[in-house]
Amino acid sequence: MANIKITISTLPSNWIDSVANTINDLTMPIFEKMFSGVHNALYSGMGASIFVTYCIIWLLRQAQNGYVSRLIFLRIKEKN
Repeated sequence: MANIKITISTLPSNWIDSVANTINDLTMPIFEKMFSGVHNALYSGMGASIFVTYCIIWLLRQAQNGYVSRLIFLRIKEKN
């Protein structure tokens, strides 16, 4: 097997650009699909409805359990 030495003079001057462009060409479709999916989920009416429903349920549970008032009461009790 022949030993090939790669020196700076044998590499093309724009080899980093070639590698970066190759990686970019391979990964760009993946990122485009991910961005498109997230964009469609966030800006669709269903995504907003699910988020608002989750927030309302969370707020109702907090109000039912008295979490905020209990936390204030405990902090006042710790000070005394």
